[in-house]
Amino acid sequence: MSITLRGITWDHARGFAPMAATAARWHERHPEVEVVWEKRSLQAFADESIASLAQRFDLLAVDHPSMGEAAAHRLFVPLEQHLPAEFLRDQAANSVGASYASYAINGSQWALPIDAAAPIAGWREDVLVAFCGWPIDCLMYFMRSA
Repeated sequence: MSITLRGITWDHARGFAPMAATAARWHERHPEVEVVWEKRSLQAFADESIASLAQRFDLLAVDHPSMGEAAAHRLFVPLEQHLPAEFLRDQAANSVGASYASYAINGSQWALPIDAAAPIAGWREDVLVAFCGWPIDCLMYFMRSA
């Protein structure tokens, strides 16, 4: 029996390379299972609903703001039903800041943090500072400074 799982992640070295490497190692240990990862742009990562992705892919790299949608529509399986409690405790204890908790809604863990990034802005009176102008990033800069 052969199983092929399809995954979607973002088109960045931090998003794709670890997934591809993990999939290759998994296939070495479990030759009956192949995981094929696809990439999407960072903008598509921000724009496309996880509901539509969940219909097309078995594995999804998502961001924590999508967890409300995932929980409300049961788009994912609650991880505590499939992963050992000790593993989840270890993830909670060793994740950066509130990363782990940001994927929990209504008492269930819907995803695990795999990457932590935080856009920041710097300022000096004597230097012009430029930073990313993506709409969502601009919103987050504003919210952080409020």
